[in-house]
Amino acid sequence: MKADEVRLYALRGGLKKQSVCYTHFHSNKVFKGDHLYHRTLCLDISGRGDMRFQHLSQAGGKMEKRNGFVDFLKFVFAIIILFHHSVELFRGSNTYFISGYIAVEFYFMVSGYLLAKKSECSLTSDNCSKSIYDENIKAFIRKVKSFFPYILVAALFSIVISSVGRFDPVKILTDVRDISIELFGLQMLGFIGNIATGVTWYISVLLIASFLLFPLLHTKRDLLVKYICPILSVAIYGYLFYTGGCINHPGTWLGLCHKGLLRGFADIFFGIVAYTITDRIDSMESRKYDVLFNIAEPICFFSVIAYAIFHGVSDGCDFFVLPLILVLVAISFSSRSLGRRIFRGRIWNFLGVFSLSVYLNHYYVVSTLLRLLPSADSVALVVMYVTISLVLAVLNYLIGTALIKSRHKPAAYAAAGVVFILLCFGASGTDHILPKLNFAGSGTIDDPYLVSTESDIRLFRDMVNNGYGFEGEYLRQTSDIDLSSEGNWTPIGIMPDGALFYGNYDGDGFRISNVTINRSGEDIGFFGKLAGTVENVVMADCNVTGNCVGGISSHGANNAKIINCVVTGFLHGDTRAGGIADNMMGTIINSVSYASTEGPATGGISGYDSNIIINCYSIYGTDGTDLDGSAVNDTTIDQLNSYLTELADEPYSNLLNKWEYDENGLLVLTHKSQG
Repeated sequence: MKADEVRLYALRGGLKKQSVCYTHFHSNKVFKGDHLYHRTLCLDISGRGDMRFQHLSQAGGKMEKRNGFVDFLKFVFAIIILFHHSVELFRGSNTYFISGYIAVEFYFMVSGYLLAKKSECSLTSDNCSKSIYDENIKAFIRKVKSFFPYILVAALFSIVISSVGRFDPVKILTDVRDISIELFGLQMLGFIGNIATGVTWYISVLLIASFLLFPLLHTKRDLLVKYICPILSVAIYGYLFYTGGCINHPGTWLGLCHKGLLRGFADIFFGIVAYTITDRIDSMESRKYDVLFNIAEPICFFSVIAYAIFHGVSDGCDFFVLPLILVLVAISFSSRSLGRRIFRGRIWNFLGVFSLSVYLNHYYVVSTLLRLLPSADSVALVVMYVTISLVLAVLNYLIGTALIKSRHKPAAYAAAGVVFILLCFGASGTDHILPKLNFAGSGTIDDPYLVSTESDIRLFRDMVNNGYGFEGEYLRQTSDIDLSSEGNWTPIGIMPDGALFYGNYDGDGFRISNVTINRSGEDIGFFGKLAGTVENVVMADCNVTGNCVGGISSHGANNAKIINCVVTGFLHGDTRAGGIADNMMGTIINSVSYASTEGPATGGISGYDSNIIINCYSIYGTDGTDLDGSAVNDTTIDQLNSYLTELADEPYSNLLNKWEYDENGLLVLTHKSQG
């Protein structure tokens, strides 16, 4: 049947919908093994004349429900992401898989492709609503239903796993409250993100983009596909390159939105472009193009894989890899795909579905292992991490699928909730595996725990990262501590896991010297994230490199305080660096930075943002950004000591030490024994 015959048949009442599909046999396409490939030609009888082709399998001329090669790629990239997040287990000593975050771009582009495909064919369905906006809501609900059980199970798993080794019912209840943000995909709208699984920002972006773009693809399709998508995708990539040099770190707040939201939209736009490219590929009649695409497809695939595994530094190369992913997606969905002819069968389809469970159930395992086994061998940690993650992924898939298929969903969800509560408190009861207190002192303000040696400060760090927050307790340093033998210091306080220091650490003017950190994460400093109070700490000759770095602490909670502290050394932030802190939502008071800061956005005191900065000074300027503290000069010591009287009414005032010059003319703090 020819195209005009189909149109005539439809107009005569043979078809009820505005579009009609018939099987078109591509006369010159016979592949090896006598595999004949068909294409479905979709005609819009409303007069636009749009035509789209879909690959059909040989067996009975039936249309493939899933693309086996794309499903295989989904699984491969899920494993890449799994190993990408294992980098932290090597404590900065491993450079493989550092660029594994690039795998997420494949998922976004595939989503963009399928969104374009769905929007074009949705109105051909017999149960389709007459209103595209009603259809959009229905499609959105279907998508949420397909994700929800797996996200719910993964979020509950993460709470159970993070409860191992610490009895904290309040934290469990708080986590249960907070996962609502994750379940409803609100992270990328400015709400608290990455609470439980740590990776559902991807789904948040996908839901937002799908809801906004689906109707536009119907009402303004040509404008969107031909102009808006290509232009905006390139413009967004350019902005991300200009501001950060790479597309990673989705949780970074850019002022109006998270970086991940822009990143996801750009990738989805690219996926929509890939859909149009696939049409062009399928419309090429000459067989000479088969060889070209059969060569291009594996080249793109292995190039992306190699980049994800071996590229150790994000220096802008991301933006050269993105077009390779675009081409890979476009070819893999076309009828000329070599991989599509090879990867056929239910096993590949299963791996594609299973990849979601792998993606959801791995990130929280990293922080738990670091908390429980901070000194374990890195290779052993990775083996445990991969094994536990895959076991959890299998359980997630089985339980999530059972919930979807259950005829008694309320009862099934209730039963899952009861089991979850029992597991949480059972895991919490294993707090005996935590390191025990081994400090002199009782932890009160009058008799604080005493930190005297390198072993003491390591024990302090390990206890915090294992979930002991020292809330309401006090520690005091009693001697200089040299950490040069540590090699690569693990920050105190694990931000994604919520294992933070809530107590009071008094450095008493003694030095913590030669802290070296070289890590790929965002919260890099002596403290990763601080929730308590730190005073009288002298960080001497530090050398810190990471994404977002600070001399005392990278991140600070709203109630955190840094008071009477000094930092000297060098701080490099791939994104931001601050002499005292990076993103300090609490307070920085009466502190001095001699640290040289380097990065795209730096500050003498704070690299990014601080709620309150009071009477702070910095000797170094910055490389292009405003200095947040006044320069240190001859009158600074008088100003610092004078301000101590302003703090006389504060509860910590009796803990604050006076300032003096050392033998090198640098401002330091006296010890309490000196008066």
